[in-house]
Amino acid sequence: MGLDLLLGSLGFSNTIQAEWSC
Repeated sequence: MGLDLLLGSLGFSNTIQAEWSC
């Protein structure tokens, strides 16, 4: 879950979060 916030801060987690939905 920490990664979501870390990547989200960059603004490109939208693509990763979709795949890391699990």
